Amino acid sequence: MRTRHSTGGVRKQRGRWIGLWYEGGVKKSRVLGFVKDLSKGEAREAVAKIVAAGKAKTNGSAAFGQFVEDVYFRFYTRKWKASTRENNVNRINVHLVRRFEDRELTGFQRTSCRTSLTEGQGLSFSVVDHLRWT
Repeated sequence: MRTRHSTGGVRKQRGRWIGLWYEGGVKKSRVLGFVKDLSKGEAREAVAKIVAAGKAKTNGSAAFGQFVEDVYFRFYTRKWKASTRENNVNRINVHLVRRFEDRELTGFQRTSCRTSLTEGQGLSFSVVDHLRWT
């Protein structure tokens, strides 16, 4: 499912501020308070805090193996022909997922990934080149 990157929004309903945002692809809402007690800016700040707290919970827990299975393969296997799918899924699982499965996505840097692929595994140039491209 598509990820929504919004800070949320507010609307007036029956004299109350209602905060609206998406969390995990699902539309959420909450009553923030009465219009007479909160300004629109304060209501927006309250929704922004709720959204930031929700993003903080979900961002830290994404591991590389989970991302590859849930997001990457779901998207790219639809595009690949059967032979390409077999080769790429096997290559990625054997050389990348086994090695970096539990590593958090925020911990990756391009230079460290490239050096770890070229050093110590004894992989051929074509395998490393395909992994870099994929």
